Amino acid sequence: MVGVELKKSHSGIISALAFIGMLFLGFSWVQSTQQAITGQQQLLLSSIVRTQSAILEGHLLSAFNSTQVLAYEIERNNGKTDWFEDYANALVNSLGDIKHLQLAPDGIITDVYPVGNEPILGLDILSTPKYIEEASLSVKNQKMFVVAPIELIQGGVAVICRVPVFLNKGAQEESFWGFVSAVVYLDNLLGATQLEALEKEGYQFSLTRQRTASQGTVILSSSALPIGDLYATADLMLPAGNFSLSISRQPSESFGTNRNVSFLLISCISLLLSFSLYAMLIQPLKLKKQVKEKTSELQDLCSTKYSLEFANA
Repeated sequence: MVGVELKKSHSGIISALAFIGMLFLGFSWVQSTQQAITGQQQLLLSSIVRTQSAILEGHLLSAFNSTQVLAYEIERNNGKTDWFEDYANALVNSLGDIKHLQLAPDGIITDVYPVGNEPILGLDILSTPKYIEEASLSVKNQKMFVVAPIELIQGGVAVICRVPVFLNKGAQEESFWGFVSAVVYLDNLLGATQLEALEKEGYQFSLTRQRTASQGTVILSSSALPIGDLYATADLMLPAGNFSLSISRQPSESFGTNRNVSFLLISCISLLLSFSLYAMLIQPLKLKKQVKEKTSELQDLCSTKYSLEFANA
C-alpha cells in the first residue's frame, strides 16, 4: 500500500506539472496573439498618421513658400512694394490654401491682400505681446517663424507664417526691412484632412507644435478624447513651426473581454485535461489494487475450502 500511495502522489505531481505547463503555453499563446493584433494596429496607425501629416505638410508649405516668394521680391526690388497686390493675387489664386498675405515694413502691417482684412492694418508685430517674443527671435536669427493657434483681429483662428526680410543681405549695409506674413485658417487646414472623419470612427488625434522661444508645446487642435496608450506620431517636415501629429485608437471593450474569456477557457481546459491525465495515470494503480483484492479473496476462499475438505476427510 505504501508503494501504491507513493505512485498516486507521483501521478498528482505529474498532473499538476501538466496543468501548469498547459496554463503557461495557453497564456503565452493568448499573449502573443494580443501582441500580434497590437502590432497590426500600430502599423495601421503609422500609415494613417503619415497620410494625414503629408496632407497638412502640403497645405502649410503653400503658405511658407508664398512668404519666401514675396520676401525675395522685396529684396530684389530694394524694399519697394508697388507690385504686391498683383503678386499676392497670383499667389492666392494659384495656391488656394492662403487666406491672406501681409506686408509689415518695420514690423507694422501696412498692406494686406485680399480686401476685407483691413482690421489688421497698423498692427505692430514687434510690440504686440502675443507676437513680440518669437518675432524678436526671428529677426535676431533671420529665420522664418510660426504663430499658431492665433485668434485674428478680423475673426477666426489661424496659423501665421512670418519671414523677416533684410535688404542688402550679407553685405555690410544689411538692414532689417520688416515681415512678410501668410495666414491660413486652422479650420480650412484641418478640413483638408480626414481627421474629423477618423474621430467619428473612434480615432483620437492631436496636432501640436513646439514654441521656438519658450520651448513649450502648444496644442493647435485635438479630438474630444485624449490620445490613448497605443498611438503613432509623425513630425511635419516644414522649414519652421515644429509641428507634430499624433493619432491613436482606443481598443474596443471586447478586446479586453475576449482576452479575459480566453484566459478563463484555457484555465478550464487545462484543469479538465489535468484531471483526465490524473485519472489515466492512477487507472493502472486502481486495477492493480482490484486484482490484489480479488486475488486475496480467492486465496481466502481456497483456504477456507481446503480447511473444510480437510475437516470432512
